[in-house]
Amino acid sequence: MDTGFGSRLALPETYGNFGNRQIPGGLPSAARRPMTGRTNLVRRILMTTVRPMPTVRRSLLLALALLPAACGSAPSPHAAKPAEETSGFWRGTATRFQVESRACPRPGLVTIQVWDDKFQYRWDNKTWIDAEIAADNVVRGQAPGIMLVGKIAGKRMEGDVTNGDCGLHFTVVKSDT
Repeated sequence: MDTGFGSRLALPETYGNFGNRQIPGGLPSAARRPMTGRTNLVRRILMTTVRPMPTVRRSLLLALALLPAACGSAPSPHAAKPAEETSGFWRGTATRFQVESRACPRPGLVTIQVWDDKFQYRWDNKTWIDAEIAADNVVRGQAPGIMLVGKIAGKRMEGDVTNGDCGLHFTVVKSDT
């Protein structure tokens, strides 16, 4: 590239001008004219450092900038409440899915009484796990060294209770009586 004041500035192909060949969508016509004289020195420097943004890229950036505003919506008023009333009796069974100790609790029939989205799950003869039903129908509970995690779908509640050595999976359905 010749930097003399009386010569034509040759821009790389990415700028839209390569030698005598013009690239569509390149620089404006005023920028493609030969530059002469001392007054064009500033324009010559700017053209080598500032690349014009093609129309497609400009449109994509504008679309990406407006995308969050278009996607934002008010939260649903129904998301804060459980789909159905959870208070009442839930009956079902528990099965083992992990046994690493002979002291693991036995599976069997399960009855849970839910009151104000809270209940207690019986782990063994002397251990009860306090559990709570969240607004998104996720069930969580704990006792010292024991975790209960589950979910509610309609009138069916499923969950797992484990202490690391022993694990029970329970499935209960809401009874009308």
